[in-house]
Amino acid sequence: RDAALATRLGYGILQNQQLLDFYIGAYCSQKTERLEPIVLDVLRLGAYQILFMDRVPDSAAVNEAVELIRYYDRERAAGLVNAVLRRISSQKAHLPEIPQQDIVTYLSVKYSHPVWLVRRCIALLGARETEAFLACNNQSVPTTVQYNPLRGSEEELLESLARSGVETQSRPWLSGCYTLPNTGDLTKIPAFREGRFLVQDAAAKLTALAAGVL
Repeated sequence: RDAALATRLGYGILQNQQLLDFYIGAYCSQKTERLEPIVLDVLRLGAYQILFMDRVPDSAAVNEAVELIRYYDRERAAGLVNAVLRRISSQKAHLPEIPQQDIVTYLSVKYSHPVWLVRRCIALLGARETEAFLACNNQSVPTTVQYNPLRGSEEELLESLARSGVETQSRPWLSGCYTLPNTGDLTKIPAFREGRFLVQDAAAKLTALAAGVL
C-alpha cells in the first residue's frame, strides 16, 4: 500500500510539476530555481497533497512536509516549508491566476508540459488544438494488460479474472490485449501473481508488432 501511494504521489507530482512550482513561487520568498532541490521536492510533495489529494488533511500535509525536511537535516528550511504550505492551504480556493500574456508559458504552466514541447505543438497544431492535446495528455489512462501465452490459455486468464471480480474490456484491433477498469491493487489478483498477464500499454505492443519481434 505504501509503495502504491508513493508511486501515485511521484506520478502526480511529475504530472503537475510546472503548476506546483508556479503556486510555490507565488508564496515563497525565494525563487523556486534557487531553492535547494530537496527543499523544492518537499514543497512539491506538500503542495500536491494539499491541492490534489482530498483524503489528506491540509494540516497533516504541512506537518509531514516539515518533519520530512527535518529528517533530511534541513532544519533551517523548516520555517520556509511551513510558511509556504500553510499559505497555499489557506489560499487554495483563491490561488493566483496564471498570466496569459504569453500563450506558450501559460499552457506550459497550466498543463505542466515543457516549454519546448508546447512551442512545437503550437507551431504544428495551433493554440486551440495544442491545449486540447495537453489536457488529454494529462488524463489518467486505464490499466492495460497483455495475455501471457507461457502461463496458460487466454480463456483461462479471462476465467481467472472473472473469478476475481475483475472486469475486462477487449481491444477489437489488438488480440490478447485487455483494459482492466477499476482494478485497484493488481498484486492482489491471483492471475497477476501467477504471471498470466503482463501490464503493458497497447501502443507498446503495437511497437513490438511493427518491429516484427512478436
